[in-house]
Amino acid sequence: MHDEMIKLAIRVRLVPDRIFIVSDSMLSVGGPEEFDLYGRTVALQNGQMVNSEGSLAGAHITMPQTVSRFINHLSIAPAQALKMATSVPAGLINNLQAGQIQSRDFAELVALDNDFSYLDNMVDYLKKPSPS
Repeated sequence: MHDEMIKLAIRVRLVPDRIFIVSDSMLSVGGPEEFDLYGRTVALQNGQMVNSEGSLAGAHITMPQTVSRFINHLSIAPAQALKMATSVPAGLINNLQAGQIQSRDFAELVALDNDFSYLDNMVDYLKKPSPS
């Protein structure tokens, strides 16, 4: 979605905590840049996933990249963007535990840097030596 449309949707929402971040990332994230999907070729072109007809066919962005985009490019407060990616969707599927950090295995968590960009999963991040 265009940035201004996202900002508008967030600004005019009538009910708090009803807008959330989802990902429809395609196989291209961490995989091949071209693949077959339901008998059609889908390829990464200019940062977008398109089918053989040139129509948009999915996303080429991870959830951490999306959260970072909301914070750094759309000026959404970090707490709100993180909530939109975790506890809001968890609440909408009536699984509040899915959106909480407490009692989670570190393998289910990710480490983000100061710009909210993905660093690593928490297990591997904690194994790395601290920068000097």
